[in-house]
Amino acid sequence: MITVVKEWRDFHLKRIEEASQLRKKIVIVVVEPGYAHISLVHGYGVKTLASITENLPSKRIDPESYGEAEMKFYQTVISHLENVVDDDVYGIVVAGPGWAKDKLGKLVSDRFSDKNVIVEGIGGVGPTGVSEVLKRGIASRIYRESKIARESEIINRFLEELGKDTGKAVYGIDAVEMAAGSGMVNTLLITDRFFVKTHSDKDDARRIDTIMEMVKNTRGNVMIVSTCLLYTSDAADELDGVDLGGRRII
Repeated sequence: MITVVKEWRDFHLKRIEEASQLRKKIVIVVVEPGYAHISLVHGYGVKTLASITENLPSKRIDPESYGEAEMKFYQTVISHLENVVDDDVYGIVVAGPGWAKDKLGKLVSDRFSDKNVIVEGIGGVGPTGVSEVLKRGIASRIYRESKIARESEIINRFLEELGKDTGKAVYGIDAVEMAAGSGMVNTLLITDRFFVKTHSDKDDARRIDTIMEMVKNTRGNVMIVSTCLLYTSDAADELDGVDLGGRRII
């Protein structure tokens, strides 16, 4: 019998944890004036949670009554969402063919500020609209955009400090290793391309792992970021004369 033992480093465990987020639920709300269809997307499929219909008065004949009824309709939708959006819900998609999605989307964003909310225009309504959201990959964007936003923010902060030459940001293995050994690293950024490249060599891998452990032991954070974000951030466009020289560790 052959037994294969896999040594799981903190980086690998973190990646597994990130991947597990993809199994969390997403709520989709397809809305038009007076009609909302709420569905739950989870690891086993799509479940319809509610279909809400409200007869709204004519906007042209009685705009004041229409506005009051419209807001009451949106609040009814919010009440339904409050009953289903829990800790296992990762994000909410509000979609629809007209302006109702924008009004409801604003209310949803305000009420569920701790969730990732996407507002998207689609052509369908009801279950057909839910299918369109899924086919177009709108729901999966919640995961991608959340991760990219976090990475972009920290990369911009790094590049801004590097451009100002404040001494708060360093790059290159030697400089980073020295800073980590002194317990001065708050956040260590390593690009995915560099991580894969160095871990093909045992000596390089051991050195990088040591740096990562030093940062962790001093309560610093380690982030594996997308290489492309390092060169496409807003701060990178403003840098003058800063050459990273192909070094992929920050």
